[in-house]
This record gives sequence, structure tokens and C-alpha cells, in this order.
Amino acid sequence: MTERALSGGCLCGEVRFEVTGPLVVGFACCCTECQKASGSAFSMSVLAMAGDFQVTAGEPRLWMRPGPSGQASAQYACPTCSARTHARPGYSDAVVSIRTGALDRGREVTPAAFFWTREAPEWFEPPEGVLAYETQPADLAEVVAAWRARQA
Repeated sequence: MTERALSGGCLCGEVRFEVTGPLVVGFACCCTECQKASGSAFSMSVLAMAGDFQVTAGEPRLWMRPGPSGQASAQYACPTCSARTHARPGYSDAVVSIRTGALDRGREVTPAAFFWTREAPEWFEPPEGVLAYETQPADLAEVVAAWRARQA
């Protein structure tokens, strides 16, 4: 995606947000939790620096979800349509995880990697040229490097 400001929001439009800086990385997760949360085979997210993210309309509903590490993640959704828009992961206050489908231009995002492919549906194959990990990688350096190369 280009460096210009990105906007997005929930399904009904009550909650809106803006991202003014570059995205850090985009990825998809095939774990069973993400499958249940998204109602699909995987969920897609992009990370942005917390200082570059701002809710511009509405008041998203907050709920806390325990993460695999035991740290709670703050999840945000529209109080009217219940569409999830973003999260503040428990592992870092520096980033915001944004649901790619909540971006107005989300269709332009190709993930740099798929995580938890061992839990993906049997029919699933990651696209050619996209990294794939059986679980969660301990270090995201390779994923971020792949994302940056794709953006260049």
C-alpha cells in the first residue's frame, strides 16, 4: 500500500479511524481462534505504530481477550454492528493491529506471511511468494523484511 493516509471503519460506518503513517507489516493468521473470530478460514491484519492511529468517529466497544502468551489483548468493535476494527496487542503498546477488512482500501493489502498454517483448513494453500509458518514465528524480522520488499 502507498504511504498516504489510510482510513477505515466498521460495517455500519459508526466507527471510523485513520492511519497517518506507514504500515509496519501485514499478515494473516489461520489459527482456530482467528477462524472463529472472523467466521472465515483466517483473519488478516496490518500493524501500524500506535501514534499513527486515531479513531475519528464513534466510540468502539472494548473487550479483553487473553492471548497465547497469557497477556490480554484489547479488542475493539463497533457497538452497533459488532464489526471488529482494531486491537491493542498485549505484547506491545507501540503498535495497533488493524483488521484489514476494516480498511477502506483493504483489498490492496497482500499479507507478507500466513501464521498458524497447521490449523488452516485442509484445502488452504498460501499464495506463491508469501511466507508461511506452521505456528507463530518468535521473531517477526523476516516477515517485516518481506513486507518492506513488497512495498518497495
